[in-house]
Amino acid sequence: MFYLYFIFQYFLVLLLSPIRWTINLIVRNLWEPYKFKKELFTQSPDLTLDKLKKHAKKIHENLKSNIENIKNRGDSAKFVSIWWVATRDPDVYNLLKSYVSNGKFYRKPGKTTRKSFSGDMLAGFLYALTEMWFSRDLDNDKQFAEELIKAFKASLFE
Repeated sequence: MFYLYFIFQYFLVLLLSPIRWTINLIVRNLWEPYKFKKELFTQSPDLTLDKLKKHAKKIHENLKSNIENIKNRGDSAKFVSIWWVATRDPDVYNLLKSYVSNGKFYRKPGKTTRKSFSGDMLAGFLYALTEMWFSRDLDNDKQFAEELIKAFKASLFE
């Protein structure tokens, strides 16, 4: 049996070695790494910090004007959580709080849907909760903290 295995390995080496040598020669002699354009490494003169801040503020105001539309869409808890961490806006905080009520997490604020609160929504929500924990925002809003405790107890132990 050992001899059959040895013969098989020997034929594999004889068969595959020329292929390996050919690929090795091609890679060493003919392949060139991709060269990036130099324009990628120069900063555009029209991109300044003030313009970027102005653009970010414009996006934030546009989102705030559509906050009801965002609220009625499903699967937006992750986005709202990241939005709150980035801006600390009180309206966004109230929207974030609306996902937790009556001891439950909701996919759409206050509405029971067939789909449940998904894992990526929970990940975004936990990101915001971690930020609230370290910035002590949960200490200022005891009612929301109690609601969170009820929701976590219900989802973990029932």
